[in-house]
Amino acid sequence: MAKKHKPKFPKPTPDAHSYFKKSPAEASSAAGGRGGDTSVNSILAKLRSGAPGNLKPLPATPSVPPVLQELLGAEPSPPPPARRVIIGAGVGGRMRGRIPGPPPPASWLHPERQGDDDQEAIQGSEQQQQLKNGREGIRVLGVQHPLSYLPGMATVNDRQLLHYALKAMALRWEEHVVYDQHWLQYLPPNVKTLLLSYIATYTPAGVTLAGLKVLFKAQDEDITTLDLSRSLSSELTLPRLAHFIRPNKRSRAEISASWEDELDDAQNHENSAGKGYAVLFPSLTHLSLAHPALQVSPRQLLAFTASIPPTITHLSLAGWACHAPDGMRRLVRNLLGLKWLDVSNCHWLLYEQLKDAEWCGPWRNVETVVARQNGDVLPIIKSKRYEKVRELKRVIRELRHERGGKWCNVVFDEDKDKENISL
Repeated sequence: MAKKHKPKFPKPTPDAHSYFKKSPAEASSAAGGRGGDTSVNSILAKLRSGAPGNLKPLPATPSVPPVLQELLGAEPSPPPPARRVIIGAGVGGRMRGRIPGPPPPASWLHPERQGDDDQEAIQGSEQQQQLKNGREGIRVLGVQHPLSYLPGMATVNDRQLLHYALKAMALRWEEHVVYDQHWLQYLPPNVKTLLLSYIATYTPAGVTLAGLKVLFKAQDEDITTLDLSRSLSSELTLPRLAHFIRPNKRSRAEISASWEDELDDAQNHENSAGKGYAVLFPSLTHLSLAHPALQVSPRQLLAFTASIPPTITHLSLAGWACHAPDGMRRLVRNLLGLKWLDVSNCHWLLYEQLKDAEWCGPWRNVETVVARQNGDVLPIIKSKRYEKVRELKRVIRELRHERGGKWCNVVFDEDKDKENISL
């Protein structure tokens, strides 16, 4: 039986590694180049030594002490360059130890210097705005004639949160009257006063009677200022405003909620009867009726001044086009405690009639009369008004000088200092 033939294939012999093929001299030089240490720590040390952050320190520049610089007149030495601390390379070649994002602004690096510059800029802008608009703290936008301000008004910085909050409320005042009518009455008195001023500045028609009823639903003795500039209109007339400030007494048909309310009502009735009047703002001293939207008759003005509390010391009638013929004496006697009067941008006949006021009688305490002519006024009309104002100034000072009265400042020039206006 024939044997099976098994083919024999030659087995390949593997070649030796290239390392073993080197000569002994080459192998020894390669081992010496690697340092002979292949541990992890040695490898990391070599990587750190070759990192970009491991730079040689810059050569120190010679510096001169500040005292010697002044004596020698040498230039000050430049500040040393900022050191960039790099801990190591992160994933993807990004350096660690540095805050990501753009560099901080200069105001963060030098807060004191930047703060002083900002404060000076703010004060300068406020002074320019006051000289331009004649108003403290509030910028007048969209108004043809600058609104007359009232002395003693709190100033609000245009960078404060209160400024932005009041401005936002004023721009959407009609919506707040509808949707926030149950909560606006709980605002602090000083915020209510500022809010009225912002409404007069940023709304096209000022505050309405509905807005006043939402803000003031009860007697408030802390309200001393009402800025109703640009608010007198067909909706808010002087008779309605007088009825709002001095409401009628409650009828006997109204039933109180409890016997405690009845007792309080009885006490309030006795107090009001003793005083002779009941007003919503018993401490009201500053009132602005400047720039009415419609012409107000002199009879309404006389009736209004007779109904408001006799505590008014500062009154603004700026922008009034009407005058009070044969009613100036009555107007003077209705405002016995007046100390400050603003009649800017009024008809020249009003300045003529003010000469007949009793400046040494009921108005002997008036110390300031403001008669500025701002806005778009024709040169002929402005010169006529200035002529009458100069005559009024001369008459007042002559009467006060002859009878030994107080000095009265009549301010009518834009170049005059504002300190002559406020008391």
